[in-house]
Amino acid sequence: MRASATTRPTTRFIAACGVIFAIASTADAQDAASLAHEGEKLMNAGKYPEACAKLAESQRLDPLSSTALELGRCREKEGRPGSAFRAYGAAIDLGGKEGRQDRVTQARQARGKLMFKVARVSVNVPSRVQGMTVTIDGEPVPESAWGKDYESDPGTRTVAAEAPGHKRWEDKVRLTTGKNRAIAVPALQAAQKAAPKPNPKPSPGLAVDRKPTPQPEPAPPEPVLPPPEEPEDDGPIDEHKRNRFVAEIGALGGLLYSDIPRGDLSELRGVGYRFNTVSGGVLLASCGEQNIIPGAGDCEALFEPQAGGIVGGELFLAWAFHEAVHFGVRGFGGARLPEGWFVYGGPSVSFRVAGPLWLGATFLVGTEQHRAPLASARGSVPEEYRPANGASDQVDIPPENIPFNDGIVNAGLMFGGSIEIAISLVGPSPHAAAPTKPVTEELTGSFMVAIWPGFLKALPDGYAITVPGGFAYRFY
Repeated sequence: MRASATTRPTTRFIAACGVIFAIASTADAQDAASLAHEGEKLMNAGKYPEACAKLAESQRLDPLSSTALELGRCREKEGRPGSAFRAYGAAIDLGGKEGRQDRVTQARQARGKLMFKVARVSVNVPSRVQGMTVTIDGEPVPESAWGKDYESDPGTRTVAAEAPGHKRWEDKVRLTTGKNRAIAVPALQAAQKAAPKPNPKPSPGLAVDRKPTPQPEPAPPEPVLPPPEEPEDDGPIDEHKRNRFVAEIGALGGLLYSDIPRGDLSELRGVGYRFNTVSGGVLLASCGEQNIIPGAGDCEALFEPQAGGIVGGELFLAWAFHEAVHFGVRGFGGARLPEGWFVYGGPSVSFRVAGPLWLGATFLVGTEQHRAPLASARGSVPEEYRPANGASDQVDIPPENIPFNDGIVNAGLMFGGSIEIAISLVGPSPHAAAPTKPVTEELTGSFMVAIWPGFLKALPDGYAITVPGGFAYRFY
């Protein structure tokens, strides 16, 4: 069947529109590829603001997962974690549509590292008008994100709203890492329209057709300049950057309670004791003299629990996997009062939970030595004489035979754990109790107060409870 004369122009018009659209799309793709290439060159040269602008325009012209992924990396290097977070999100969506699971995985990993680094703002727009747009530092906030948590960059940001026929509204807000800031956009005021000029009326006595005297045109109104922008003050920075070596050194004092009931006491050597024989007699043995009577002479002391003070130091060496998560090793050591010493340590993790509060945990391995009161002492009994001594392998040594009342206890190998409760007092961090500016870019840190209560189990018997606390400086 032949097409009618009316159908042919329509078909030609649709075909022409398709050709024009294809040509425009091809041109956009070519321009986008050129911009992406320029952006990569600028990023390699360290010119991140210029590079990010090129990549963002390329992404606008031709959205691709590869460009979004590169834009996220650029924004991250530019120090704009919120913008990088959103770019990685776009890379995840586009990568899924393109079937590029490798790019989806890369974007998810990069996005996960920024989870606790971005600031969030909730832009509430109760009074909406047609054509209204909301921007943060000139970047549009999608209408679907209004009233919801929207990832942004920490620092001082300009939130603006405008609509056709209405006055522009803007405000400067301070956004903080890890916190949500709610912004309410007020109802936009309608712009005032210029009043129409009245037509000149003829003066009495003049001819109606007389032309009015030409009036000079009014001078155009001077442009209203926006108020000068205040210099951006990013304030204190986080005291611990990610992917950096972290070290903490501190001085401590506190208490150490030990209940180590058994121990070998060298002072017992030569102390005599008696045990019964099966024939009803008594044998005399001497501590430390196992060769005289086989099976006898092996003595041990039993000690009372002892609490004492401790003074010493604490050292924490770690790697910052995140600004708020540090993993490494922590050690404690020092003197025990009135006599003795302690040393223990092991793998440790420390993380900031809220504001200046840090919590952590350490697996402990170590030992300690202290002086404690002697409760009693016992000596071994040979196996053939045990039936005559209540079937026991030991007998008590009479206190009058022991010429001392206390002795040194070696705890042996001990295992346990401790927790960290710390407050960042002073440092270049918005989370410190008293934030300060960094002294230098290369070396910053924070002064902290902390306690590290812990529990250790001694082998084969006994335990110790330690409650050290003190001041420390964590730096990187």
